[in-house]
Amino acid sequence: MKIVGITGYAGSGKSTIARILRDVGYVVIDLDIEGHEILKEEEAKNKLENFFGKDIFENDEIRRDKLAKIVFENKNKLELLNSILHPMIKKRVKRKIENMDEEIIFIDGALIEKIGLDEICDYIIFIDSSEEKRLERLVKLRKIPFEKAKNIINSQRNIKYKYNFKIVNNNGLDAIKKELLKILKKI
Repeated sequence: MKIVGITGYAGSGKSTIARILRDVGYVVIDLDIEGHEILKEEEAKNKLENFFGKDIFENDEIRRDKLAKIVFENKNKLELLNSILHPMIKKRVKRKIENMDEEIIFIDGALIEKIGLDEICDYIIFIDSSEEKRLERLVKLRKIPFEKAKNIINSQRNIKYKYNFKIVNNNGLDAIKKELLKILKKI
């Protein structure tokens, strides 16, 4: 079994690459989805309530938008959130992979290395794109308000990625499909 990480900044095109891979039959674990699932677990709810208070809850569920507003405006609070959730995400993903029997499994996420999942990856593919394109995608495609999208990009500005392969996503779908195909032949 080979494990391949797909990483890059928000709006770079990781989800597009993941969708292409899923469409041709590969298994892709999405770290955003895994993180959202963790937020439904009692352990995470209790820890986050202790640090961020009851204001992040509505009907006993964590309101991700309220939590995001807090952490993307304060780097220390973002680091605190990550220190709580990353070990839980890592454990969940590793357990999931242990129960799979695939030739190749892809992990899609901006923070593969920060979570510590790079240590189980045989290869990492970095999806790169200009900041202008990333901002445009976050606002137009994901419908994220401009200021929030800018905060997300700013929060990732100092992240440096280690990778084996790089795809530059500034020239459309056909270009990234060609690059992805070249990489898959090498894996």
